[in-house]
Amino acid sequence: MLAAKVENMNENASTSAYLIESSNVWHGRLGHVNFNSMRRLIKLDCIPKFAIDSKYKCTTCVEAKQIRSSFKLVERITEPLDIIHTDVCDLKSILKRGGNKYFITFIDDSTRYCYVYLLKSKDEAIDKFVLYKTEVENQLNKKIKVLRCDRGGEYVSPFADVCAQNGIIHECTAPYSPQQNGIAERKNRTLKEMMNAMLISSGMSQDISAYRFLVYDSKNPEIHKNTIMESRNASFFEEVFPCLKKELPSSSTPVDEIVHDEDQEQLEAEEVEPRRSKRQRIEKSFGPDFLTYMVEGEPQTYRDAVTSSEGPQWKEAIKNEIDSILQNHTWELVDLPPGCKPLGYRWIFKRKMKADGSIDNVRPRIPGVPTVGKHQTHSH
Repeated sequence: MLAAKVENMNENASTSAYLIESSNVWHGRLGHVNFNSMRRLIKLDCIPKFAIDSKYKCTTCVEAKQIRSSFKLVERITEPLDIIHTDVCDLKSILKRGGNKYFITFIDDSTRYCYVYLLKSKDEAIDKFVLYKTEVENQLNKKIKVLRCDRGGEYVSPFADVCAQNGIIHECTAPYSPQQNGIAERKNRTLKEMMNAMLISSGMSQDISAYRFLVYDSKNPEIHKNTIMESRNASFFEEVFPCLKKELPSSSTPVDEIVHDEDQEQLEAEEVEPRRSKRQRIEKSFGPDFLTYMVEGEPQTYRDAVTSSEGPQWKEAIKNEIDSILQNHTWELVDLPPGCKPLGYRWIFKRKMKADGSIDNVRPRIPGVPTVGKHQTHSH
């Protein structure tokens, strides 16, 4: 179109008009085309002839056509621990088991052997590097020479100071150039793809915002035993193991054995005559609306209780009493001080009666301070 306009002009006008023309003006008129295309147009007589300044650099072209420089493939011949690639990656920004939110990798450039450590926060990166450095240098009897990482905040200070103190060259990539640390970045992708694949195959969402439980026991009719349920609202008791038998906090003896051992200790305690009050008892009356029952024949020893007609009830009540003591941490096992004599103990068995005179329930109690073996137990 521009060439057609030039032909319609007279010769004198065109000569005087293009005296002020330059390569820069036509460069802008043609949409900032490159100089080689302008030379072809001149040869085709599509535009007037003028000198092209090859050293001219158009600022508009630099701003509009700027691209990222390509990365060339680098081949290195290294020995173990010559170059270590490292990077920190997040675990979908959700806390995992143990409160871990990130992981850090250390990859040897020669062998491609990789170490992975879990992190609760990024400031733990320096501690994991010191742990990694100590292990690999001791195992290989070599020193780490170069550590390559990105410009993450966890690799600045005091991470850089540790490298300087140990003579390690700390190489950082250019900003926004993960390609320069491609080995570590590719390993991060591999690990996260493995995690995603396992989550998908297990049927769980990739957000990992819920927990899965195997129902060991349930009193809720809507939740069945030995089924799997999923919930994001959960509290964990790390010291409670429902599949294990309950034991004393400081002893490996089962509860059943404790009950039998108490039988022997109870026999020893029978020899001690309990102190009785010498006050004269006065009969009391609560009026015609109250009935008084005299409870006789209550067991005086453990053997009397378990061998009586209510033996199964007493055994169950004794087991519940011991379980309650263990759950409430009533006993504290300590060493017996030299020269001290431990106090004994004995079971006290009481029946609770109904209004018609029948037995409501049985209640065994252990007053005083119990002893176990050569240790002394204090009650809180």
